[in-house]
Amino acid sequence: MMTLNQMDNRGGQNNPPRNNPPPPDVCLQLKGFWKNIGIFTKTIMFVNVILYMVEWIFFDENLVHKNLAVCGAPVINGGAFYRIVTSEFTHGNAMHIIFNMLAFLAFGMEGERHYGTMCYAALNVWLMVIS
Repeated sequence: MMTLNQMDNRGGQNNPPRNNPPPPDVCLQLKGFWKNIGIFTKTIMFVNVILYMVEWIFFDENLVHKNLAVCGAPVINGGAFYRIVTSEFTHGNAMHIIFNMLAFLAFGMEGERHYGTMCYAALNVWLMVIS
């Protein structure tokens, strides 16, 4: 079996050895990625993940959704307006929160960079209330 260097020297060609660039530093790339995420996006993602873990470990999923998720009748007839806020932090299962946080990360990075932290936070609160 020929080595890579021997294959390069076949046919009378005398190629110089290859200078491959060093592999990228993954930690450095993640650090740069983390710096590009705005503080509002980081905070909302952190709160969502922590609350989901608390819900998953300590509470019955059906009980949480029955008492915290948006449902028209309790909000309108029962005055449970807190559900408008709490529904934004309840998730059905692990896949639900994973995909929500990936989407929020994608939109949050660009939205916060484009609009600024305060304006993007206000936009998110407004969307939370009307959705």
